Amino acid sequence: MEIFDEASRGVFGSVKLLFHLRFHHFASAGALITLVALSMDTLAQNVIGTIQKLEVTEGIATLPRSTQYNTFLNYGTGKNLGDPLPWPSMVSAINYGMSYTGSLFWAGSSLPPVCQTGNCTYGTYQSLVVESRCINVTERLDWGSYPDVYYLPGGPYLRKADGKLNISTTATYPPTNRFGHIGPLIVQFQAIANPFFEQPTAIQCVVYWAVAKFAQTKVSNYVLDDPITDLWTNTTKEAETEYGSQENIVIHPPECWVNGTEIKNATDERCEYWIHPTAQTGLQNFMMSSNLGMAGRAEYHSNYTGWDLPKDEGLYVDTLFANAVYDAMIEAPRNESYEIMERVIHNTTIMMTQGVRQLPGVDRATFPTNGTVYAFETFYKIEFSYLGATHFVVGSTILFLGFTIYLTRSDHPWKTSPLPLLFHGLDENDRKTVAEVPHMVGMREAAQQMRVKMTVTPVGQRLATSVTTSGYERTRNY
Repeated sequence: MEIFDEASRGVFGSVKLLFHLRFHHFASAGALITLVALSMDTLAQNVIGTIQKLEVTEGIATLPRSTQYNTFLNYGTGKNLGDPLPWPSMVSAINYGMSYTGSLFWAGSSLPPVCQTGNCTYGTYQSLVVESRCINVTERLDWGSYPDVYYLPGGPYLRKADGKLNISTTATYPPTNRFGHIGPLIVQFQAIANPFFEQPTAIQCVVYWAVAKFAQTKVSNYVLDDPITDLWTNTTKEAETEYGSQENIVIHPPECWVNGTEIKNATDERCEYWIHPTAQTGLQNFMMSSNLGMAGRAEYHSNYTGWDLPKDEGLYVDTLFANAVYDAMIEAPRNESYEIMERVIHNTTIMMTQGVRQLPGVDRATFPTNGTVYAFETFYKIEFSYLGATHFVVGSTILFLGFTIYLTRSDHPWKTSPLPLLFHGLDENDRKTVAEVPHMVGMREAAQQMRVKMTVTPVGQRLATSVTTSGYERTRNY
């Protein structure tokens, strides 16, 4: 009875009961429920948690885009075809792109988005961009027509004895059998490289205008991700450019997207992309310049005395662009000359696109694309799985109580009174003087006629009447 009583008072008693019963009694279920209840407080404290999610909030989100390129400056008299040049900001972008591959910078430039929280999304939009395509034309090199040079038909030549790099850029279209039909041409780039005097490599590239579609643009933690999802350009004969032309270059893509909305009206001015003819000429003038643009030579001169070089050894480079390309090639593996030159053109067009998208419009406004601003918000999260132990304890307790009531339904109703415990604690001699009393009412009537006290008997402490107590005392005295 003491073990069962302790089990009803806590964990330690429940453990004792389990060891005592060895799980062979229904009461073990109650002890197990008590032990499981230990986890209720801890699990209940973890029911409510917090999570952070990005939610739409107020703020401004914009990203540069452009439907036009019409900025230029006149140098010299401003009357000659070679006088226009790009704005300084565009010149800076081109120079950065041309030199970046050979630089030590670990990351390139990026468009400056406006995103106050550092987390924004932008609807599908389009913008005027500069694109490039390159092919390896090494097999087209003429090795034998001229004994002293490698010659690229329609392009530059490279001296076999001491030539390391020769680059030329023109505004003429390449044959269609090489690139197929391309968009409105800005320049054509050709180069022959042999930086290690082993095997010459030739490359031919075109730089042209196009309209790019951006459908997955976002800013995450202040980092812009702006991938081109589709690209379109006008490849018709009417769209072919000519150096010094006075006609606008116009591109009408088959679909038009602005701020996440597709515009069906083909006459909408936001769906027309155009390049001013003088701005186009200025861009070509700069890129074809033998001093400033994408041209130049790098040669080994055996009779050249260079600073910090041994006598009769030296390298002659005539432009900064040739210097950047050559330096990038000699720092790369020996078989990657083509990849380096292709990367130079690619990086240049990336920066040109950024310049186009950020230059202001002259004749009409350039509309940026708008986006949605997100901010991290804290939300409460209910972990219902942590309530499993609580549900188990409560449900098991109800079942255990119900089953206990069912099992003891025929027992005598003694459990609501201490009288049975006291009555059955009588000394054996006194117990014999009382008839069998199975009911509590009979016990109460019999107890009213008795006077007992706790005394020491041969079997331990018991309740005994005065007669029995006197007999035990006489026996001890004797």
